[in-house]
Amino acid sequence: MVCFLIGLCSHFFNLIICTNNRIYNRHNIKCIQRFAFLLYPKGLYGNKGLMWCNLRLFFLCFLLIYYMNGQQVNLHSVTGLTSENGLSQNNVQSIFQDEKGFMWFATHLGLNRYDGNKLIHYDESFGLKRTSYKVITKGDSSILWLGSEGSGLIRFNTRTEQVRYIPLYKDSLTHSAYSVSSILKDRTGNLWVGTYENGLFRLKNDTLVQERLEATLPTDAIYAIVQDHEGHIWVGTASKGLFCIDNSLTHYKHYGRNEGIHSENIRSIYQSKNQTLFVGTMAGLSIRTKTERTFRSSFNKEALAIISIAESPNGNIWLGTFGDGLYEYSFSDNRVKKNHDISSQLPDQTITSLHFTSPHIFWVGTFYKGVYKVLFSTNEFKHIDLNGANVASLFMDQNTNLYIGTLKNGLFIKSARGELRHYPYQPENPNSIRGQSIFSIYKDHNSQTWIGTFDSGLTRFTHSINHAAATHFVQNDSTKNWVSENTITQIYQDRSKKLWIGTFGGGLNVYDSLSGRFHEVSPKDKKLILALQEAEDGSLWVGTAKGLFRLKNGSYTNYPLRTTSKIYSLFRSKSGTLWVSTSDRYLYQYNKNRDQFIYEPTTQNIAIHGILEDDDEHLWLSSEDGLFSFNPKTKMLKKYSSFNGVTNQFNINAQASNKDTLYFGGLNGITYFNPKVLRSAQKNTIEITDIKLFNKSIRANESAFSKSVTELSEITIPYAQKMLSIHFSDLNYSTSHLTHYVYQLEGFQSKWYETTNKTPFVTYTNLNPGEYMFRIKHSGTHKQKILKIIVEPPFWMTEVFYVSAISALVLLLVFFYKRRIRLIHARNRELEQLVKERTKELEVQKDIAIQAKNRVVQLDEMKTKFYENISHEFRTPLTLIIDPAKKLLKQHAFHQPSVQLILDNGKRLLNLINELLALSKTQTGEIQLQGKTQNITQFLNPIVTEFRQLAEIQQLRFEYENMLKEPLLFFDDARLEKALLNLLSNAFKFTPAHGKVTLSVEDEAPSDRFQNGAIKLCVTDTGIGIQKDELTSIFTRFYQAKHSQTLSVEGTGIGLALTKELIELHGGKINVESCPNVETRFSVLLPKNAPEEPIKSVDLPKKVHAKKSDRETILIVEDHAEIRAYLASQLSEEFNIREAIHGGDGIASAKETLPDLIISDIMMPEINGYELCNTLKSLEITQHIPIILLTAKSEEEDQIEGLKYQADDYITKPFNSDILIQRVRNLLDQRKKLREHFKMLFFSSVKETKQLSADEHFIKKIKTFIEEHIEDPGLSVSVVANEFAVSQKQLERKIKAITNLTPTNFIRFIRLKHAEHLLKNKTGTVSEIAYKVGFNNLSYFSKMFKEEFGISPSDVGK
Repeated sequence: MVCFLIGLCSHFFNLIICTNNRIYNRHNIKCIQRFAFLLYPKGLYGNKGLMWCNLRLFFLCFLLIYYMNGQQVNLHSVTGLTSENGLSQNNVQSIFQDEKGFMWFATHLGLNRYDGNKLIHYDESFGLKRTSYKVITKGDSSILWLGSEGSGLIRFNTRTEQVRYIPLYKDSLTHSAYSVSSILKDRTGNLWVGTYENGLFRLKNDTLVQERLEATLPTDAIYAIVQDHEGHIWVGTASKGLFCIDNSLTHYKHYGRNEGIHSENIRSIYQSKNQTLFVGTMAGLSIRTKTERTFRSSFNKEALAIISIAESPNGNIWLGTFGDGLYEYSFSDNRVKKNHDISSQLPDQTITSLHFTSPHIFWVGTFYKGVYKVLFSTNEFKHIDLNGANVASLFMDQNTNLYIGTLKNGLFIKSARGELRHYPYQPENPNSIRGQSIFSIYKDHNSQTWIGTFDSGLTRFTHSINHAAATHFVQNDSTKNWVSENTITQIYQDRSKKLWIGTFGGGLNVYDSLSGRFHEVSPKDKKLILALQEAEDGSLWVGTAKGLFRLKNGSYTNYPLRTTSKIYSLFRSKSGTLWVSTSDRYLYQYNKNRDQFIYEPTTQNIAIHGILEDDDEHLWLSSEDGLFSFNPKTKMLKKYSSFNGVTNQFNINAQASNKDTLYFGGLNGITYFNPKVLRSAQKNTIEITDIKLFNKSIRANESAFSKSVTELSEITIPYAQKMLSIHFSDLNYSTSHLTHYVYQLEGFQSKWYETTNKTPFVTYTNLNPGEYMFRIKHSGTHKQKILKIIVEPPFWMTEVFYVSAISALVLLLVFFYKRRIRLIHARNRELEQLVKERTKELEVQKDIAIQAKNRVVQLDEMKTKFYENISHEFRTPLTLIIDPAKKLLKQHAFHQPSVQLILDNGKRLLNLINELLALSKTQTGEIQLQGKTQNITQFLNPIVTEFRQLAEIQQLRFEYENMLKEPLLFFDDARLEKALLNLLSNAFKFTPAHGKVTLSVEDEAPSDRFQNGAIKLCVTDTGIGIQKDELTSIFTRFYQAKHSQTLSVEGTGIGLALTKELIELHGGKINVESCPNVETRFSVLLPKNAPEEPIKSVDLPKKVHAKKSDRETILIVEDHAEIRAYLASQLSEEFNIREAIHGGDGIASAKETLPDLIISDIMMPEINGYELCNTLKSLEITQHIPIILLTAKSEEEDQIEGLKYQADDYITKPFNSDILIQRVRNLLDQRKKLREHFKMLFFSSVKETKQLSADEHFIKKIKTFIEEHIEDPGLSVSVVANEFAVSQKQLERKIKAITNLTPTNFIRFIRLKHAEHLLKNKTGTVSEIAYKVGFNNLSYFSKMFKEEFGISPSDVGK
């Protein structure tokens, strides 16, 4: 069945050929088949492809035959406006265009204005009555004169939209106005008004006083009034014929049938530019030239009813008839001919009004179907016909000679002077071009012209006026010097003078100018070459039937696009951008940075056959559907079609250009144009047509505005109505539907935005008070329409409001001030005496209070400083007592009880010091609670267990009662443990043997103070108790009960005071009740007022022993000689020790020796530990050294303060030397790991994205300096040290500490890594790369390279 259809199509194709009297040989059919291949996306391979190719071939041939017989182009475009589009009524009586370009239509039910987008009906809201308007005539400036039925003469001001009715009354009592049928404003300014029943009126220019002329003319309906070039007034009546009034206005002449007027019913009069007078009657057209005295008829159409006449700008006379459509009058043969093209597109054949607004825009008003706009094609584009030749290729040489290759018509050359020469194929002439169909043309740098033909090979052609010579390169000829295929699709010469030949199926060939021979260099399986273009780097872009390729250094690279399709065109713009068009209707541009092609969506669905660029860097795109202008910057696309004079269907790659003109070839010859002339002819006719506030159009007759919107250059809108819509339109009318606008509201928008004629308005909401400039223009132009917009501020932001508010406030203040003054005066008289008496007393008390306060502050500061200093002084010797005692106990070398006694008393003394310092800090508010919600029962259990053991030793009965239902409580376990231990210790201390101590815990109900409830802890004992008079002083610091001095263990007076402070720090309270020798009870209430938080455990690091062979240097900075010596003795077994006696000495020693770690005391003379830490961490040469701060300040706040100065660790005195040594080991191990990290960071190929640390930044700078001077073999450690202003010793220690490499090895390693990178990228030979990285000796370079990477340099990349 498929084969039958194919055969039928082929047979029908032959019939069509015969019918058109065309005899096609095999050459023609093969040519058409190859064109069909370009249109068929799937190719010609396989049965399916063959079937579709034949079907497409059939339709292609049909189209070709259609174009060969002459394409019928409709040069008219007719669009209508009716009541469905907003017209007030479809009976259009008159058409007029004002000075701005707006169109006005008078209909049976009102006046209308049209802006190309929208119709506005001027109804009662504008002051115009709803009646029939018959005529519109221009007055002075912005004045329109309207003739109405029943409302007489109307004067309408388009600028102010004001309406004035002129009293042409027929009844002075009823004020019933005459109906006006025609209006004329003569050259002296007088207004002539024709009525339906009451004859002719004349209104004098200045006074508008009417002057009725019925005494000289018959009273009849007057349909037409015209003034001729001599000043005569011609008047056409409904039944009395034609009248001519002379200049004196005293005589008139009547013209009837005897004078050549066919009918007494005159409906239209017009005098043309050549002073020919046309009179349209209900029975035909009468004509009188300026030399004739009588009228004659247009003899072929006497019976036509001519009711409207208009003249086009080019002098053609158009006639509107009653019921018979539109006609044209010919001056040459005095004949009237109907225009069927336009009339057939008009739904109503009664033409009531005609009006030309430009040579190619014609407006037609009808009796009952509205108004129609007729567009004629323009002459913006010019054509070279070539007797109907189909242009397949174009080339413009440096002398602006245009070479034209055609299908079946050979070669044409149009010289720069305009001469056209034809070089057809002449089989008998060996010097003629072989073949009639020319696909490609190119003129090389030797001025030799290369001609690529269809199926006839390649021709090298030279010519002059009297001589032509040709050299042919055809397959299978005797010379055996030919290209790979006889159909040549592309010829291109690059900058290196290589000539590239693309063929149809034979791939890509290159011509060797020295040997004169061709060589094929085709991409694999890509034999159909369609486009060639050189890249910026000298490589060649190759467009094929199967995609896009790049030929570089002898190899092809495929560049994938959205689909695999044929490449129609390759074009490189002046800016260097490569543009690609494909058969699947896509346009791409090449992104050099990303090395890929970007799809351009603006041009989607356009089959682009050729690309050129003008001086403004706009692209011109030829297609089978017209011509397009594309702005790559703004993405604006504009189409030029048959209306603009583009009547060609363009071929692939048939384009050329010279300095000013662009040429495109197609089925109908050549279309050419100058883009600059084209753009200069496009006028900026944008007008603001409407402004809406809250979707309501503003009116000139409203109080806020005195002008029409079209006249406004500035608008002020109230704050409450700041929803603003601005409508605009292009009054060009011919291309308004293709118009692209860009707009900006300056002061609100920082850039331009785009819109089209489909949405010709912009809306802004919530504009802030202020001034704005709205700018609107055509895309790609500079001329703008500007509207200044002022948004008024609200009343409360105005100066009036501010002044009024301030005035009212001032008055109010004055009132209250005066009232207050009166009250004050009254009180002053009463208090004046009392004040005087109390003043002296208060001054004395004030001085005493200030002195007391200052003394208390001084004492408190002295006390706090004393506590801190004495704590530091105590902790230092305690370090030398407790830590050695622990070591002695481990060694078992001394009497154990004695050493244990020393250790216990040392710890007791340390505990007293801690209590003393803690009490001081609670008083000054320095202790911060570190609380969390946790289980109080779990907290109490170990404490209870400890005191049960103590109770057995002291022979006491200890009871623990836990009655809690909810054991969760917010508390700081360290602070609460301290308080609880103080209470229990006191209870155990003051209770004799066989006594009883009880610890109870229970829930407490919510109260005013504890709204979320509380937990109550009670410590009760049966000891000696507290006397009643001492209960109020028991929590005072350093207070001791009198009877306590008689006990074997004396208290310090610190514990209970500290306990009270710690309980209150928790937000709780403590109370004591005592009956001496019976019972004493301490009660503690703690609030439940914090959420539950998880308890985190901390694992201590395990002890790691360092190898003695890796001895690091430690600097000890300590002003106390014994502590310094003790630290040195403990650390010297594993580390090298350096000592400094204060901070300044420590800084100097650190800068000189660059130790591996520093241990420093904080409290030292001159420069303390904080300042030492801050100084060393800020120096680039020492910032990598870890620092441990050693101090007697044990609180967490003190530790945080030390860490703020970038200390790596913080250890309090007295310290455990084992812990100290382990922390030293840990920090040094971390430095080793950092060295490995640096090596990975700076010598690996992976780029780090995180921010560099200070050490990383230092090494990075050194590495960068080495890389910048890597080719210098003299780059040494001393050069690097001098660059960074450090000694070689310091540089060596710094680099060694950070990277674990010596500076020499560091430099060599960077050279070798760079060499490895160059070898992998194959940027040179081994010897070249060795010298590039600073090695003078190749064998030494190879040896070092192999030692570092395990392979020789020559094996890299294999």
